Amino acid sequence: MSELGPSHTAISPTSGTTLGGTSVTITGTDFTGATAVTIGGTAVTSFTVDSATQITATTAAHAAGVVDVAVTTAGEFEADFVVNCAGLHCDRVSE
Repeated sequence: MSELGPSHTAISPTSGTTLGGTSVTITGTDFTGATAVTIGGTAVTSFTVDSATQITATTAAHAAGVVDVAVTTAGEFEADFVVNCAGLHCDRVSE
């Protein structure tokens, strides 16, 4: 793990329902030892650290609008970026 902790580079798909149940893949770095994944401040219903560079997660229900995607690893390092979810479509806004 880097001294800065995990970082994101992408989330796919970039669309899904706000009702939850969407399987998403988060790519980035330093995901080994991830302890939590949240979307819009809500914990995903499940996640698997596939590798140091990829996490697969299932979304929980969340509000439409701008949402934060966060990955926390051991040592409480957190990486997050913002996506804008309007109805069924989410676009990355910032990191």
